[in-house]
Amino acid sequence: MSVVACIVTDQYALMAGDGVCSDPDDGCVKGYISKLTLMPEYDCIMGITGVGGFNYVLQWNMPGSVNEFDDLLDVLPDLVLTTHIHMKNQGMYMFDDAKTNVVVAGFSRRAGTYKAYRCMTYEKEAWNTETGEITKLKPWELHELPDGMWASAGPPKETLERFGLLDGNGKDDVEILTRMICAGRNDSGKTNQDGMPVPFNAGGYIQLALFQNGMMNSWVAHRWPEDVIGEPIDPERGDPLPSNLMEKDA
Repeated sequence: MSVVACIVTDQYALMAGDGVCSDPDDGCVKGYISKLTLMPEYDCIMGITGVGGFNYVLQWNMPGSVNEFDDLLDVLPDLVLTTHIHMKNQGMYMFDDAKTNVVVAGFSRRAGTYKAYRCMTYEKEAWNTETGEITKLKPWELHELPDGMWASAGPPKETLERFGLLDGNGKDDVEILTRMICAGRNDSGKTNQDGMPVPFNAGGYIQLALFQNGMMNSWVAHRWPEDVIGEPIDPERGDPLPSNLMEKDA
């Protein structure tokens, strides 16, 4: 399990994710992989945490009725369920309790603005950072993301404070999402993040994707060469933040 974070405004959709995949048996890094998929054909970006390759199978199962973002929203719960069953039946899951979280952010013509939603293959707890309220979200349903910054993983308050995420003053959305991925990497090695039976890992690199006015752009904001294949991620190795943000915090 990794970290995907998102901010949607009335001007754009912005998503970020880490770039490492891990061995479910021992938590060691297996390789590097993008968690974000640009989907210009549907005016959206998709981010996935959990099972590797889920995005590819999901796109393979995409029905012909989907021509834009709103069409995708209409079928996403059934599409996630179909993909889950497909991968399970084909033996593509490395462990029985595999969980996947699918996030899509794009321009909704129905709403006339940018929107973001998620759909999970499991019941998931959602934590409201402003109210502290915890709710349970059902699987196979479409859940709209709340206003402000949303992330698939919830670091504790002390971690959010350490990475400058409790005070948004002077921080643009790109910086906020970058800091959120870094905060997620800081929690790597924990076994209980998001209820997964394997060690939680985030790292490798930080990828961001922006969708605005029909144009999409994606880039790598930072890399951690210290997150080497065959070893578990150690948050103490490498800089906790990109150098420009460390200089800003100094």
